[in-house]
Amino acid sequence: MTTFLVRRLLQMAVVVVLASMVAYALLNLAPGGPIDQLLAERQNSGARRIDQDDIDRVMQRFELDLYLPVRFSRWLIGFPSGPVLGLGDVQVGCLEPGRVRLTNTQTGEVTEIEEGCARPVTLASL
Repeated sequence: MTTFLVRRLLQMAVVVVLASMVAYALLNLAPGGPIDQLLAERQNSGARRIDQDDIDRVMQRFELDLYLPVRFSRWLIGFPSGPVLGLGDVQVGCLEPGRVRLTNTQTGEVTEIEEGCARPVTLASL
């Protein structure tokens, strides 16, 4: 009887974790988040101008600047919520990507690409 109960508890834990993963994935795949709305307002360029700082604030408020596994664990159990066991310097996201200017020597054309991270998000800053 004990083995039956242990087996059922393990099966229940697996089902709960898988169901929460599917629910969170569906929430992330749903179109029309807060950033999409801000970008649409930015394109319409109404009376109010939306700059990159507004978008960064919304991303930080809704934790969209964190990596998906960190967001999922914070959504499910509220962990990690700060510096954990001396891991405060661990990078868990990127608030602002780094930009690099490349110049084509033949045509003189200058292009900017994203490379690295200019403002990382660490566990200590959560």
